[in-house]
Amino acid sequence: MFTAADAETRVLGACPLALGGVAIVAYRNAPREWIIVRARADGTLDPSFSGDGVQTIASSIFMRDPPAAVTCVGAGNTNAQDDAMLVAAPMGHPSYPQSLLLLAMIDLDQGTLVWSGAHDLNAWMFGWNPETGE
Repeated sequence: MFTAADAETRVLGACPLALGGVAIVAYRNAPREWIIVRARADGTLDPSFSGDGVQTIASSIFMRDPPAAVTCVGAGNTNAQDDAMLVAAPMGHPSYPQSLLLLAMIDLDQGTLVWSGAHDLNAWMFGWNPETGE
């Protein structure tokens, strides 16, 4: 599925699916794309998902190390439409000095990027007093 030769691919996490099996989400910087792999409970790829069990979604971001933090949405229920993954990861480009945070929601049932956005963390690096607003 993911080979050692593919150094630009980072497995971000895995989520259980409502109807059994698991979805694994990865990101590749070259070419820049999300990769969603769905496997059945027996470990085989799920051909009902994207024809071969693997869906890629083109992207324009460059994801930095360290790897992302993920959380599974809809885990534990039986509604496949709730299966999603929330990803938070550092992003940008080595030549771009800003500290950016990528937030993305990935629909694991449909294999789509629901939404994503970048947030500049530099503003958060300075102390803020909630009592004075400074």
